[in-house]
Amino acid sequence: MKLVPKDKRINYDKVLFSNEIIIIFRKFLTSEERVVRQLTIKNLRHFIEIDPIPVTEVYLKKFIPIIICKIFEDQKSSTFEERLDCFKLIFSWLKFYPDNFPLIVCQGVIALAKGKDEHFKKGCIEFIRLLSIKKPAVF
Repeated sequence: MKLVPKDKRINYDKVLFSNEIIIIFRKFLTSEERVVRQLTIKNLRHFIEIDPIPVTEVYLKKFIPIIICKIFEDQKSSTFEERLDCFKLIFSWLKFYPDNFPLIVCQGVIALAKGKDEHFKKGCIEFIRLLSIKKPAVF
């Protein structure tokens, strides 16, 4: 295996936080294809787990949480697996960087907890409990 010289390596910070990649993520999150949306959500979750501070700060400014809430709350066009991946992304965001957690996502989870979907009620209650511990200023 050959090592790539330092001057030829990709600077992943520049790639992950460039406007072009954020625009691509937004297009993928609003795609008609469920698989594309689901894989994009999984990738965002992994990026947050790797390096939460820059990811959350940059992606907050580009309205990514609003798109995630739309997928999370939309029971007609999104599947159970897709909403579960959104829920995992939201949990990772709260776990790794609660200071920058968007309020709109909290409102979406609370609305889902009040809904009829029994699959997410326990998870929503656990999320609200964790939110009250990590970021009590919300309440």
